Amino acid sequence: MLLKYQVKKIWNDPIKNFICFLVLFFPCLEIIYNLFDLISREAHVLRPEFMCFLVGSSTRISHVFQSIVLWFFPLYSLLLTAEDCIEERKTGIRNIVIAKEGKKKYIKSHLYKSFIFSFLLIMLMLLINMALVYIIFAGGKTPKYDDLMLSLRTDNLLWACKNGLLVNFIYIIITAAICGLISMVGTISAIMLVDRKIVYGITMLFWFAPTFLSKSLLYVFQPFTEYSLSFVAPTIIGVFVVYILYISGWYVKEVYFDKKSI
Repeated sequence: MLLKYQVKKIWNDPIKNFICFLVLFFPCLEIIYNLFDLISREAHVLRPEFMCFLVGSSTRISHVFQSIVLWFFPLYSLLLTAEDCIEERKTGIRNIVIAKEGKKKYIKSHLYKSFIFSFLLIMLMLLINMALVYIIFAGGKTPKYDDLMLSLRTDNLLWACKNGLLVNFIYIIITAAICGLISMVGTISAIMLVDRKIVYGITMLFWFAPTFLSKSLLYVFQPFTEYSLSFVAPTIIGVFVVYILYISGWYVKEVYFDKKSI
């Protein structure tokens, strides 16, 4: 019931609804731009799997749309799922809920809400985009003059090109899962630290730090490159481990070692 109430609060907030709309809208806007760009340049239409949002290589401005959504997703997730924690602390609602439901249930419900909502939002965004791409650009083929992909000729890349739909779906799940985890990082930070500057700063640090690795987090979000999943697997595992340890550490400390009311 508590989880249902918290999710309902998101749906009943017009500002949060608008943020959700923007997240869902940008991939659709990219499709519109790609369509007009291809028509105006009379360019070859790529195979649909290469036109999906995560690929980011369909036209010149694709990376801009991708950056607006993915690079700044922690900000969206904080506004959608973490701000409630800060507001509940300021209004005293948190103490009332904890007195009624217990500290453990209160924190768990917020963490579940943040992961589920962010995971489903990104999944829905990318699946809608992929469905529209496969409909609008059906029949597209890789341009004959594009030899870059074929020149690489790695086994992983050739396999990915032959199994485009499956590869896109795998990357969608991984992207949605990481977005769900960063949302949980923001939420647990909001519960424990409260101060918006610190919460937003820590969440963005957790998000951008892995992008500076040699096996950058950015490669995890982009299929059909020379960097296979096996190449970026250490980054994926590392991100999952660090995020989960951070979330679990704060949760255990607060629930089992701090007996004071939060």
